Amino acid sequence: MTVPKRLSPVVAFLIIIGLSLTAHAAEDTRVRSATRSITPASPVYAGVNYTLTLSIVTEEDCEIGGFYFKNQPAEQPDSLTSTIANGLRTTNLAWHLTDERPKLVAFPEETLILDLVRAHQAGFMRLVRKERTSTKLPAFSYDVIPLPSDAEGLPAGSFSLTLTADRLTYVPGDVRKLRAEFRSLDGSLIPPLTFEPDIPEDAGIFYPFRSLVTEPDTPKHKRAVAYFVANSDKPITLKLKPLKIFDPEKRTVRELTAPSLILRPVEDDTNDADTEAPASDDRTPEGNLLLRFAPDPRAPTLGTVPPESLAVEAEHEGWLRVRAPDGTAGWLRKSTLENPGNANPKLPATPLK
Repeated sequence: MTVPKRLSPVVAFLIIIGLSLTAHAAEDTRVRSATRSITPASPVYAGVNYTLTLSIVTEEDCEIGGFYFKNQPAEQPDSLTSTIANGLRTTNLAWHLTDERPKLVAFPEETLILDLVRAHQAGFMRLVRKERTSTKLPAFSYDVIPLPSDAEGLPAGSFSLTLTADRLTYVPGDVRKLRAEFRSLDGSLIPPLTFEPDIPEDAGIFYPFRSLVTEPDTPKHKRAVAYFVANSDKPITLKLKPLKIFDPEKRTVRELTAPSLILRPVEDDTNDADTEAPASDDRTPEGNLLLRFAPDPRAPTLGTVPPESLAVEAEHEGWLRVRAPDGTAGWLRKSTLENPGNANPKLPATPLK
C-alpha cells in the first residue's frame, strides 16, 4: 500500500473549506455578541459619574478569562458580573467614569480578543480548557454635555439623606443628639452643603448642625450633628429641610427629603437623667478649657483653648458660647471662667434666645 505524497487540488480545497466552516461555526457558537453601552443613556453630564459597560454574550459554559483589544491596551474594569439565562452567559465588564469637560466620546469598530475558559466534569476530575478567540466590537459613541444652568453647584447623581436621633423619647428639658447624613450612592462627589432643621419654634431650643473633628467628611459622605433641647410635653416632629439635587437619569432638579422623626414624651426616663459633671472636668491639667458642641455636659468636645482672649458671644442657662482668636467657637460653663486664675471676658448684654 502506498501513501500519496500530496492531495489532489479538489480534496485540498474541500478540506480548506471544511476547516474554515468549522472555525466560523465554532466562533459563532462560543461568542454570540459584544456591545458597549452607558448608564445613564447618552448624553451624560460633565462632572457626573456614569458607567460604561462592555457586555459579552457567550455559551453558558464559557467564562471570560481575559480580554484584549487588537490595536490598543485594555484598562481593567472596576467590576465584572455574570448572569446565565436561556443557555447563554452574559458577562458585563463595567468602568465607572467621570468626564470633567463636555466632549464627544467615540470608539471605532475594533477587534476584541477573548480568552474563553471552559470547564467540564470527566468522572471525578474537573477539566478546564482555555481557548483564545476574537469577535468584532461595533463602533460606539456618546456625548458629554454641560449641566443645565439650574443644576450648577448642586449635588448631581444618586444620593440618600437621613436624620436620626440618639433616642426617640424625652422628658421635658432633655437634650437629644441629632445626626444628619448625606451619602453618595453611585460614587458622585458631594459639593459643600448645609443641613437645616425644620422644627416647630415652640418645641424647644435647637443648636445648629456642625461637623465634628472625630467624624470628618469625605468627598462622598457628609455628616453633621446637632443638639435639641426638648421643652414640650407633646410629640415633637423633627425634620430636615429638603436638599436640592440634580437627577442625571431623570434629567431634572428635584428635592431630596429625609424621613421625619417623632420624639415622644415620657413621664420618667431614668436613663436620660442629666448628670452634671463638676466644673473641674471642663479644664485640662494645664489650665486650658474644653469647648463643647452644645451647652450640655454630655455634648462632645470640640477641642481645648487657653482662657485668655476668649470672646463671649452668648449666654444660656449657665453656659457661655465663646470664640477663640483662631475662630474656634463652642460652649463652656460660666462658672469655669469665674474660677480663680481664669480670665473672665465681659458677658454679652442679652442672653441667647
